Amino acid sequence: MTTGRFIYIFRNMNIRSFADAAGIDYERLMDEFCGDTKALSTSIRSYLDTCDLPSLVKSVEDGDEEAVRSSAHRIRKCAEKLLLDETASLARKLEDAPAERMHSLVTPLEKEFARFTAALEQ
Repeated sequence: MTTGRFIYIFRNMNIRSFADAAGIDYERLMDEFCGDTKALSTSIRSYLDTCDLPSLVKSVEDGDEEAVRSSAHRIRKCAEKLLLDETASLARKLEDAPAERMHSLVTPLEKEFARFTAALEQ
């Protein structure tokens, strides 16, 4: 998603509808950001920039455990900030997983990211 498209979407979206579609508790989200929608926008953009799933998948396929763990850690931290509990949990599992289990955790993570981006575009 380009920065311009994101800004347009964010300015025109209903945050409560977005939170519901993304599986985020709206009240907790607003508390976390003290109602500051600009800070929320910055965190969402950071999350979108951090979630480089094609690179993560390539790292898993290449068996680059260090790169997988590093990517999963960045995703987890951004997901935690946005109260994306399921995404954060999956990223934590990927961080801690032995190499032979990493591949099985990527698809659920991709599905959660897809749900998040779909919620943004509602």
